[in-house]
Amino acid sequence: MEILTDLLGRAEGLIDRLGKDAPLEALRAARHMEVVAQRLGDWPAHDVRRDMSVEQAAAGLGLDTRHTRALMVRMGDWSPRATCPMSGGR
Repeated sequence: MEILTDLLGRAEGLIDRLGKDAPLEALRAARHMEVVAQRLGDWPAHDVRRDMSVEQAAAGLGLDTRHTRALMVRMGDWSPRATCPMSGGR
């Protein structure tokens, strides 16, 4: 995990510096990271949704439950209007 954290930090720094000279290229790179995150987060979001409560997920992510639900909806590609087990049926 440390290697991945380091690589992501380096990518963040590179995109930040790129934004100063080539904002369109920086935006393109940020969009690429967004697409990759969405693709890679889909199954883990489904597994987390299945395996733990929203409170457990929030604690593990360092988020509050509202932001955790929003993340799960976004990463799991669910409709925000759909009943989500993490929402307690709300």
